[in-house]
Amino acid sequence: MNNQARDEIQTVYSQFQRYPGIDGAIVMEQQVYAICAKHDIELPLAQFHFIEGLKCNRTDRIAEAIDHYLKCLELVTGEDEILALHANILLATLYTEQENYYSAYLMYKRVIDNSEKLDDNYMSLAYCNVSNLLLQLQQYDMTVDFASKAISSARKVANKSIESISYLNKALALALAEQIHQAIECANHALMIALQIDNPRTIAYAYGYLARIQSMSDDYSIDEVKRHFQLANKYSVVLKDKYIQMENDTYYAQFLEKHDIDSEAIQLCRQLEKLIDPTCNIKFHLLYCQVAINLAKKYNQAELVALQATYIEAANRALADTRQKEYASIISKVKQAADDQERRLQQKIKEHIEAITEIGQELATCQDISVHLPSIFSKITNIIPSEEFGIALYDEQQGILDYRYFYNTKGPIERFYVDCNKQTSIGSYVVKTKSMVHLNNADATRVRAAIGLSADSDNAAIHRKADTPSSQSLMFTPILLGNKVLGIMSTQHTEAGQYQPHHCQLFEQLASFIAIALENHVQRHKLQQANNLLDNLSKTDPLTKLYNRYQLDTIAPTLIQKAINQGTQIAIVIIDIDFYKGYNDQFGHQAGDEALKIVAANISNAFSDTSIDHIFRYGGDEFLVLCDGQTDEQVIRKIHQLQSAILSLKIAHPRSYASDYLTLSIGVSNHRLYKEQPLDFNDLFNVADSALYTAKEQGRNQFHLRSDDS
Repeated sequence: MNNQARDEIQTVYSQFQRYPGIDGAIVMEQQVYAICAKHDIELPLAQFHFIEGLKCNRTDRIAEAIDHYLKCLELVTGEDEILALHANILLATLYTEQENYYSAYLMYKRVIDNSEKLDDNYMSLAYCNVSNLLLQLQQYDMTVDFASKAISSARKVANKSIESISYLNKALALALAEQIHQAIECANHALMIALQIDNPRTIAYAYGYLARIQSMSDDYSIDEVKRHFQLANKYSVVLKDKYIQMENDTYYAQFLEKHDIDSEAIQLCRQLEKLIDPTCNIKFHLLYCQVAINLAKKYNQAELVALQATYIEAANRALADTRQKEYASIISKVKQAADDQERRLQQKIKEHIEAITEIGQELATCQDISVHLPSIFSKITNIIPSEEFGIALYDEQQGILDYRYFYNTKGPIERFYVDCNKQTSIGSYVVKTKSMVHLNNADATRVRAAIGLSADSDNAAIHRKADTPSSQSLMFTPILLGNKVLGIMSTQHTEAGQYQPHHCQLFEQLASFIAIALENHVQRHKLQQANNLLDNLSKTDPLTKLYNRYQLDTIAPTLIQKAINQGTQIAIVIIDIDFYKGYNDQFGHQAGDEALKIVAANISNAFSDTSIDHIFRYGGDEFLVLCDGQTDEQVIRKIHQLQSAILSLKIAHPRSYASDYLTLSIGVSNHRLYKEQPLDFNDLFNVADSALYTAKEQGRNQFHLRSDDS
């Protein structure tokens, strides 16, 4: 079988929880045979026995299911390692249900010992089922720990079913540890998720576990608890899932008998007598027998009570002796396997944490991340297998993800944006959920599943622009500062199976360093903006936004010296609003300020070349323009443009003696400067001021120019 076909089949198998019941298993089988037809191959026996095992499991043929999974393990090749580990997880689940805990442990140990080969899709399932094993072994603290690991892994691949079941295991462990309030919270959250994804199997478990936990407290009415038990029974019957029905109804019968609802309890016990196999389900059988004894006592069935009591006492004693030895051994070995896994993980993290810290420090201290990207990418590849690395920044207000800093083996990647409010991509999913996405075989189907899209979705933003169809391994993680999302960080590789658990933890550690670096950049940017604002305020007039008079003292000497050195012209244009005081008196200061802003804006439009035109508010209603290296004709053309613009506005000015509308008087000096006969600003200003006086003397609403030619 070629690798492409193998990967496609394993992708179908990896999504088995999204296809519940026997109908779902048949759909998966059809997909697998379609893949075989496409590649013109026969379905290998290992893959055949896996799907047959799943079908048997979902029709309550547990012994046959176990045989098929074992045959699958016998027939797998070295290239089918993921399939083998998957079969181990499912076998362990069945062994746990049969209370064959040691066999379950052996299966789980193989998975835990090879956890670096599995992504979070498989590890979430493994952790979840280990938590169930520990729950049966009454190790409640360890159950909570493994359930929490399962929840974390499930969130990274959007596996809501595993997340819900893991919350239920955690909830029941907390309840049995007498932490009822926390247990109810977890159970309700699990039920919410189950209803959200509309998975009948998960819903059945959720209602059943919630009912069991509520039955341990006096805070819930009998009717409410009964309703939840009945809903669990309803879903399990529809599913034809014998194990869920047996577990739920056994605890339901116990609850009914405890509250003297005996007729219903007796009816349920009759059903359980046919449902429970005492050789495989000792725990449920003993619980059922105890309920039956309690009912018999109530109705004076002394002979039956004595017989069953003797049986239960003997069975409990034998079971207790066996379990005490077996449980202690299994618990010790599970703990040892988990400790060994954690030790290996921490050792690998320790080997690289210094390099990760160095990258974080480089990012935190650099002025421009894009300049440092080649160096950072090179260092990343020495720690994490990567053919592409990037940082995208998130604008929370706009909901935009800015893929600004991305780099691959060919160099920088073109910047682009994703609207998280409208597009569903891996990046937008990470932003919304604030959780990592980790896939080691990232074909389109798995990516869709990981970000919560339906299998037939044609959403074009599943992969961002920089992704390629050959990207097999990927990690996307949020960059968080507290609870705020600053952006995302990603790495990708074209080969499958590249990212192990220690890579995930190192990557998340780097994201925390980058969060600090980005915050530093933001603060530096804000400081620079504040400095720029202060600098601008010190240079500009707050009303007109033109240069103020103090800035004239800086710019004018520089321009004049330049003109002297180059022997070029320098013009000073003084502009005065005619009878401005009268306008102010007539219309008030607010209208006067508006007039000043209008005139300033029109001066800026006329003298618009900021490289040679420098405009100032000189004081009151006077403006001044310095024109660098311009002829008389050029200056006059700009003045005519200004006069025409003001005239066209027709701003009424009843108190003007020059016109019915607001007008300007302008005085200009334009002189070529020489080193032999240097003139300073005061000399040139006095000439322009004299020209302005002449314009006013001649009736205002005009300009007067004095230059070397006039």
